[in-house]
Amino acid sequence: MKPVAKLWDAEKCNGCQACVQKCPAAAIDKETYAVDENLCINCMRCAKVCPADARSYDCGEVQKYLESNFMERREIERF
Repeated sequence: MKPVAKLWDAEKCNGCQACVQKCPAAAIDKETYAVDENLCINCMRCAKVCPADARSYDCGEVQKYLESNFMERREIERF
């Protein structure tokens, strides 16, 4: 599965750097606020801690994957 699309609205951003400081993978550049996809673990913490709601994610693909693979009840499997 590919990474979740990350969105950043520069006009909403107030430059507080909460996303940079709280990122557990140190994947956000403190100068440009760009996300390094090689470091990002898709935890979405940056979106959660952003007080200006400048960070967000497009989780549509993840939702489709989960719904198509896990909506139906499965019988218990024994190994």
